[in-house]
Formats: sequence, structure tokens, C-alpha cells
Amino acid sequence: MEKISLECKNCKSKSEIREEKLVFSEKKVLEEAYCPECEEKIYEGETDGWFHVAEIGKKDLADEECTYPMP
Repeated sequence: MEKISLECKNCKSKSEIREEKLVFSEKKVLEEAYCPECEEKIYEGETDGWFHVAEIGKKDLADEECTYPMP
């Protein structure tokens, strides 16, 4: 699976879903992906790993807290 971009029907935020796979394959099971903004289910699919969901257009706050050079 490549990346899937979609909009949440509940809050209208845009998210990107990426399937993360294990190093070794296992039996595929039905997994769900949830909106990072409102926790509504936005995707359901079979995978032998898990789904990583990121909101499009939001910056990662961890990067803003880092300063270079570090003290």
C-alpha cells in the first residue's frame, strides 16, 4: 500500500495514511485507522502490520522545541 490521502467526514481535517509492515509477514487482519483530530474512524483495511495516520498541514511540535546548537 502506498500513501492514502483523505478527508475526515466528521471534522473535515485532511490526513495521510501509510501502512507500516513488519520485517516478516504474518496473517493479514482487518485494522482500522482513526482521525488524529477527532478520533473518528476514517479507514479500514487488511494488513499484517499497522496504519500510521498523520494530519496533513500540521507541523510536528517536537521539531519546534529543539534548538540548535543544543546547550
